[in-house]
Amino acid sequence: MSIKTLRKRIALVAVSALGVGLLSVAPASADTLAATSITTTANASTGICVDDNAAGLTTVVIAKTGTLALTMTAGDTDADDTVKASGVAYFASVNVAGTDASISADQKKITDLDGTGYTFTVSFTGTGTGSIYSQAGGSGANVQTISVTVVDSCAGTTTASAANSFMQVVTTSGEYQTAANAGTTTQASLASWSSSDRASTTILDGSSDVATTFDNASSAFINVTAKNAYKGLLAGTSYYYQLTCTGDVVVNDSNSNSAFITGVASHYTVQFDVDQATANSPTTAVCTVNVNGVALGSKTIKFLGDLAKIEALTYIRGTSGAGTGDDSTAGRIRYRLFDSAGNRLDYDQSGLGTIALTATNSPIVNAIAVKTNTTQTASGYVRYNCVGATVSGSVTVTLKATNAAGATISANPVTVTCSQDMYTYEASLDKASYQKGEVATLTITAKDITGALTHDWMTLGDADYPLAIVVNGMTAVATPTDVDTFTDGVKKYSFAVGTTAGNYVASVSLPLAGSGQDPVTIKYTIASEAGVSNAEVLAAIVKLIASINKQIRALQKSLKR
Repeated sequence: MSIKTLRKRIALVAVSALGVGLLSVAPASADTLAATSITTTANASTGICVDDNAAGLTTVVIAKTGTLALTMTAGDTDADDTVKASGVAYFASVNVAGTDASISADQKKITDLDGTGYTFTVSFTGTGTGSIYSQAGGSGANVQTISVTVVDSCAGTTTASAANSFMQVVTTSGEYQTAANAGTTTQASLASWSSSDRASTTILDGSSDVATTFDNASSAFINVTAKNAYKGLLAGTSYYYQLTCTGDVVVNDSNSNSAFITGVASHYTVQFDVDQATANSPTTAVCTVNVNGVALGSKTIKFLGDLAKIEALTYIRGTSGAGTGDDSTAGRIRYRLFDSAGNRLDYDQSGLGTIALTATNSPIVNAIAVKTNTTQTASGYVRYNCVGATVSGSVTVTLKATNAAGATISANPVTVTCSQDMYTYEASLDKASYQKGEVATLTITAKDITGALTHDWMTLGDADYPLAIVVNGMTAVATPTDVDTFTDGVKKYSFAVGTTAGNYVASVSLPLAGSGQDPVTIKYTIASEAGVSNAEVLAAIVKLIASINKQIRALQKSLKR
């Protein structure tokens, strides 16, 4: 082996060994600061009015003469990580100063020296606000921030504050809504929920309601978290929450519109249950919460009643021979449901029977099927059939349904119609003469082979038999298309009248009509600028010339005398 080759191999081995060594090197510590790394040191602080230590310390209210004792959790911190103070807060001491951690000269920063964790105390220059915050490596984003409010004394920590407390209405027992989900129907389970105590360890962070209107025979639930003037949970456990409602309701399954929840721990949320007192009866309740006699606020809840009225309206003519399952050919009836107070109801609310016809022996229409449910804000519709493919005609029908109380509720009678495809058509303009800038209306009327107006699913054309509508001297506001449909056998189009005066002829051709009839032509005039046609102007000129000639002859006669 040559010296040159040997040197290359030695170099390669050295590089490989160095690479392995570099890859195998690991940091001496891999601790990571967290948003819960700093906690209060047990039984060491003085003068604390309230804190949220159990939730991962972020807020402290303390008397100005108090001392805040904190612990940096061992295993969460590395050397050179820092804790800093701002505002009225400053660091008074740190355990084993110079070994575990050190305080800066201005007492506003603690630097970790060995990554083993430490305890430290915070004092205050007076009343006001400040913060304690941690930073990895002494800079960058804050990992944990503790907001501190310093007050003269801790008066009022056991008194609820309406401004800082939370109330919300939800739809499910044992659930609540976070502020992040406000405006939605998303709910979550209350932590450590006790149905017997009606309380939870969850702390509400918002007062948005999931719903305030409830279906007949359903329940509403009101969650309450009481906080004091410092936005802290109430100190102690001797509290009673009271909910009192107006209206015909009962609270917490009692026989009263008022109920108490007592002995609630300071970090608990309570939940009241509100129900209709009289079955199937609509009512509106204003429910007010008190904590130890302090009013926190009110929520208004509406309970809908039982079905008392059905409102029906025909809005699509059916196609002869269509079944109730034919969504693009069957007739349709819009419907809405109401309780005795006039409140709109959802069709799918508990206790309502199937919507049906009062009579099913008609030779034209004898069956319906619900297509969409009506809601408190939108109408639903049912589809009706058309018995015979060659039968055209109308009949009066009535919808009905059984309510939760077992009574049959009938709608107003409506006339429904079945007819066949377009066989013939007519077309006309709304005027014989137009001024420029006016809007003309073209009306097309289609009838089936029996002479009845065609059904509402009938289109004016299709790919094989496209329509052709020409209205010269005018521009369509909305261009006619093959997929346009008739309504009660009629289709109307608007046209902007142009500026060129003259006599015109419009043409309407609908080859899809079964009769194969010729296009319909319509004569019309667009008048000149002054509202007079060219023919009228010419006639006026001729008349004027005749008048002038007459006057000339009269003058000639007088001169001869």
